[in-house]
Amino acid sequence: MEVKFQKKKKEYGQTIFREGDSVMQMKNNYDIEWEQDGEIGTRNI
Repeated sequence: MEVKFQKKKKEYGQTIFREGDSVMQMKNNYDIEWEQDGEIGTRNI
C-alpha cells in the first residue's frame, strides 16, 4: 500500500504556496518590530 502525504499549503490570491517551495523576498518592510538576542525594537528610516 502506497501512502502519499499532503504538503501544507497557503493560498495568496490566485497563487498557491506549498511547504518546501522556494520563494524570493522582493520588498523589505523596515517598519516592523524585530527581536534579536532578547532585544526588541524597531527600525525607522
